[in-house]
Amino acid sequence: MSADQSHVAFLGALMGCQRSLYAYILKLLPRTDEAKDVLQKTNLLLLQKEEEFAGVRDFGAWAARHAYYQVLAHRKACQRDKLLFDDALLAQLAQESGGDVSEDDAALRALSECLDRLSASDRRLVEERYREDKKVRVVADILHRTAASVATSLYRIRQALAECVRRRLQAEGGMS
Repeated sequence: MSADQSHVAFLGALMGCQRSLYAYILKLLPRTDEAKDVLQKTNLLLLQKEEEFAGVRDFGAWAARHAYYQVLAHRKACQRDKLLFDDALLAQLAQESGGDVSEDDAALRALSECLDRLSASDRRLVEERYREDKKVRVVADILHRTAASVATSLYRIRQALAECVRRRLQAEGGMS
């Protein structure tokens, strides 16, 4: 394979896994803006490592491994944010997905279904915090609650969503 053909194949593989790679990163980082930043950094890193492409058997797993390290670097830079998953949970999420970014479409569908099942008040809380990307104290002010109660509710909701997604993926896996 010529250098040009190899470059085209690499770019095709990189472009082909963007949606799944983003979903994988988003699974590890709860905020979309952070996930987008990490995806960009991951893409830059992968472009710098293009020479390794010839020896890569599973591009998705290779890309996901580099994304995982970018997530860790991002977390280290943002350690003051109290809403980050702890390292043990992050490692568990990464291990459970096994770097198989093709499974992420099912996870996104499951998450969407689980979000649809939230109560109206929980859904509003999640949307204010994550879709609108507002700080907990801002959400608390909007909802006339304390920041501590909002943070506690968000923690409970995230736990419930994680369990719901796990059950749905398990049920989906049991059907195949």
